[in-house]
Amino acid sequence: MSTDQPDAELLEALGDGFVEAGARPQFPEIPRWVRVANVPDVPLPPIPALLAVRANGPITVDGRLDEPVWDRADWSPVFGRIASGTPASPETPEEPPKAERLLEAGMQLMREHFADAENNLGLGHLYISPTQVAARAGMSKGMLYHIWGRTGAKAFDSYVAELARRSLVEVNQPDELRAAIDAAHAQGASFDVAVVALGDDELDSIVNHPARRLSFIQTLSLTAYSGCQAIRESLHSSAAGTYDDLAPFYAHTLTVYGRRLRPHRNGGRPLTITDFARAISCLTEGFAAEALYNPDVLAADIAWSVGLLDQPCSLYAISLLALVDGLTEPTPDA
Repeated sequence: MSTDQPDAELLEALGDGFVEAGARPQFPEIPRWVRVANVPDVPLPPIPALLAVRANGPITVDGRLDEPVWDRADWSPVFGRIASGTPASPETPEEPPKAERLLEAGMQLMREHFADAENNLGLGHLYISPTQVAARAGMSKGMLYHIWGRTGAKAFDSYVAELARRSLVEVNQPDELRAAIDAAHAQGASFDVAVVALGDDELDSIVNHPARRLSFIQTLSLTAYSGCQAIRESLHSSAAGTYDDLAPFYAHTLTVYGRRLRPHRNGGRPLTITDFARAISCLTEGFAAEALYNPDVLAADIAWSVGLLDQPCSLYAISLLALVDGLTEPTPDA
């Protein structure tokens, strides 16, 4: 058979349906029984060279490249279309990176666990294990150990530490608190009355607002793992962020009511507005921790004088007033 035959004669010789319309194949002689692809009459691109690596464990053929050995495999060039040489578009969306899938699996387990905190309070992170995380992510435990074992630390400790950084999202409300203190001042509320009202509202929000309660319980749970340096650093960073968020609000409150932090007198560093925020947060969270199992601690049932008023107060409100009065004083000539 000659390569000079017209396309119609070649089609007739090979049989209908064996050659698609397009450029003539490069092969001069083709038996009738061979199915021929439409290969264009152009030079083919160079064949890429890929490095084969030895698998150090079994590989499951399940469509998931989740065994650690895949991380050592070479990436091939972009696949192209034979007829045109143009890159072929993927027909399915790319999956999130493996580390992201494992972290999202851990976050799902945490949300599910703490959503039922009434029944599970105190279990900590016992429900998060490499087996459960890997199963939720649809991956192997080996992948988790491979990704988080690169730093030299214990792999699962490093994983939980990163999970902690994601989950420790304090739901602060500095803008709402500022609006509330401005409204109280505009209505003529004294400093002590405003402190008691906002303090009680803040404590109630931490204990009973779903998002804030969830964040608070997560923090308590992670505190049990503070022996791990990475988790300890995550907790410290989260707390520092809380104080930084609230410090401007407290500074504004003191300015509005003509008060200032008490000046230092005998050596040491001066008291800062961040110290003030930390002291109030520690007091509030201490009461909130007890309120989780003893709601009666929130009750305003102690006879007390607030400003010029005699009114029942909660133990928290009385403690907050004592703290604020001890750390601040009226601004001279205010």
